[in-house]
Amino acid sequence: MANLSTLIRYPLMASAALVCMLVSDARVNAAHNMDMNDSYALHTTGASIGSQWQLSNPLFSNNPLRASSRTQLPYAAKSIDALVGESISGGSPTSSKKEVKLNPQFNLHCASAVLTINAGDTAKFNCNSRIIDGFNGTLRLSLASSLPGAKLSHREINAGMPFTLEVQTKNKTQWGDYVFTLTAHKDSQLKQQSVTLKILPPGVQTYSFNNDDEMIIADNGATAQESEIFVPHHLSTFSLEVDLAIRHSWRSDLSIQLVSPSGNVHTLHNRDGGSGSDINQRYQIETFKGENAYGAWKLRIIDKAPGNIGELRNWKLHLGGFHSQHHAQRSLR
Repeated sequence: MANLSTLIRYPLMASAALVCMLVSDARVNAAHNMDMNDSYALHTTGASIGSQWQLSNPLFSNNPLRASSRTQLPYAAKSIDALVGESISGGSPTSSKKEVKLNPQFNLHCASAVLTINAGDTAKFNCNSRIIDGFNGTLRLSLASSLPGAKLSHREINAGMPFTLEVQTKNKTQWGDYVFTLTAHKDSQLKQQSVTLKILPPGVQTYSFNNDDEMIIADNGATAQESEIFVPHHLSTFSLEVDLAIRHSWRSDLSIQLVSPSGNVHTLHNRDGGSGSDINQRYQIETFKGENAYGAWKLRIIDKAPGNIGELRNWKLHLGGFHSQHHAQRSLR
């Protein structure tokens, strides 16, 4: 027998279970009795550690020393002191630790889910395959697209390798949003990733502006409050999107409008959302198409019910448009 020793101590509780790591075919070298404030010590030697035993509190006659597995100690009725010199043997119970089972697989990821270009330009989506739990093998790639000119850099890749989706357009390519679906598979595993390409007409320039000044929204306000973004470019508006971040515990209290420099109004939010909280949303707006974008754009907010105070955290204006030579020349006079 190898001279291997295990000493485990646990505080005694009235009905607590004691857990000891014992050797298979172990020999008890020493043990001592317990009182209500003592601890239980058990010294064993043996050839190998590998069995986990759960022993009941032996101080109580109705709770004999017993193993928690299907194997019962043959001397369960003996006192603690009587165990000294005895050999402990028996089968190894099932481990209390659950074995972690690996599930090798992969997924697809593209660095950008949305790209915006002008007709005539080329877009490139950088993507990769990610390995999970040691997955390996060759992935077959395919592409679903309604736009001619889109192609993958590879038809097959080793798991974990990057690849690209390239989309070439022409000046006459119809502007709009196009969705591309990438598919990778190996045997029974199949994963997909969709990306969107926004194509603008040739000559459209895109700009983004933001206002990060926080504004407290008065509860049940008598008049609307305003936050402003100034656009310094003379553009004929082609596309417009607004990102809105508002903290409010009852968002259906709110009415929110966007006012263009020319005074036209578009309602973004009109007391929607029930008892939901906060607004974090992007709005696509067609109302101002063709308007001159130059000047102050105003976000108008009013809380129309009592009981909740909110805060405008920030908002952003994403603007696409054609440069207006007429307005540009007039501004230089």
